[in-house]
Amino acid sequence: SIAFIILFILLRTMLNELADDLYEGFVQAIAEARGLSPADVRALIDDPPLTAAAAVREGLIDGLLYRDQLDDLLAGVDILPEDASRPDMSWLHDGPAKNIRDASVQVEAGDAGDPTTVLDAPPVEDEESLEGTEVVSDAIADQPVAADSGTGDNIEASDKDAENPEAPDRVRLSSYLGERDKRKSPKRRIGLLYADGAIVSGRSGSGAMGGSQMGSDTVAKAIRQLRKDDQIEALVIRVNSPGGSGLASDIIWREIELTREKKPVVVSMSDYAASGGYYISMNADAIVAQPGTITGSIGVYAGKYNLRGLFDKMGLKTESIKRGEYADLFSAEKPLGDNGLEKLSEFVDEFYGVFITKAAQGRDVDPAAIHAVAQGRVWTGKQAHELGLVDELGSLRTAIAIAKEKAGITGDVGLAVRPRKPTLIEELLGQEVGFSILTTLLDRVGGSSDLSQTARNVAAGLPAFAEGKPVLLAPFHLEAN
Repeated sequence: SIAFIILFILLRTMLNELADDLYEGFVQAIAEARGLSPADVRALIDDPPLTAAAAVREGLIDGLLYRDQLDDLLAGVDILPEDASRPDMSWLHDGPAKNIRDASVQVEAGDAGDPTTVLDAPPVEDEESLEGTEVVSDAIADQPVAADSGTGDNIEASDKDAENPEAPDRVRLSSYLGERDKRKSPKRRIGLLYADGAIVSGRSGSGAMGGSQMGSDTVAKAIRQLRKDDQIEALVIRVNSPGGSGLASDIIWREIELTREKKPVVVSMSDYAASGGYYISMNADAIVAQPGTITGSIGVYAGKYNLRGLFDKMGLKTESIKRGEYADLFSAEKPLGDNGLEKLSEFVDEFYGVFITKAAQGRDVDPAAIHAVAQGRVWTGKQAHELGLVDELGSLRTAIAIAKEKAGITGDVGLAVRPRKPTLIEELLGQEVGFSILTTLLDRVGGSSDLSQTARNVAAGLPAFAEGKPVLLAPFHLEAN
């Protein structure tokens, strides 16, 4: 139909604009960090280097170091990074040597300018010129890799010192945390609440379809505790959620509204803060998003099952007795019908009006201005900042700095992190099993394929559909690659 074609065009336009904004953000970030022009970065994206040496040549990384060389570098020793130049491959076109003996003769007889020279090793008579340089004969057996601070095992300092006395001492994470804990804690504190996962009623935990769930009971309780704690002078909420239940979102929204009456509340948006994720953010004193955050999606939808066809195939017959025209509106064995569809539309429209009104109050603008950028439309953090849906662009540190300023705190500040992470036993006991078998089958067949992800997204709204609840959840999944 024409309506479907128009909807498809609008959706494709929105997704293209999202991709354009995210792409330009990546290009600018890389260009600024690496001292390249945006045009050079775009060219590298279209024709990317696939090896570490190629990345060095293009200026994307600074050098190639083995782990022992990184230790020397950290210790202040002048080192010679591995050669990142393109290897001479002319021998590939000369044809193979007759035998290994001939090949070895070519290597030994070749000079520095001979294309058959495999290793440009210094002659023995120039050995004095190598003073201060360590030559490892078997190093050519391995290919160098890009330097990475997260490599290998955690070697004890004593073991490393025995191997190389000049290497810097290493500190185990447990030792570092122990020393840090000995420091005197700052007297002034702010709360840091992690609001992560799909929004559901009840307790937080792992969802039956995988991923974390933000339970309204758990989050609301944590907010109340932080609000009643007089030592907590401000609250920062780190939101990473695609949304979920409208009712659960509204419960969390109310706790934030009450907290604002006693202390500043600042929201820091992570990867996702869309639909219900924006709902729980919109009444904060300040909203901070990252340029690539997916946010907005100010919209509502609802639905219901109609399993009559399935019941007929299974030979199941049901009977119901009702009082009231719409008593069976959400019955799983009948369609909505025209009257039911009209009634459900009224329900959705009213909840959308509540969403728009509260967003307008939080942003201190006219509801019509919110509606113009709402209607389920998704934005990047950069776009949302330009539209006034968020106040600042930045990270969690930016949000903490704003919270400190609003609370009148200078210097160091302590963080009271909530909620407590559940133990494995608590997660197992609290996990629902409604779609666990389906999830397992999809993962075995498709892993993280589009089919598996689509099933998870659809299943996230099914419990709300069964109970006739409004859903504040973007009906699609976005992934930036």
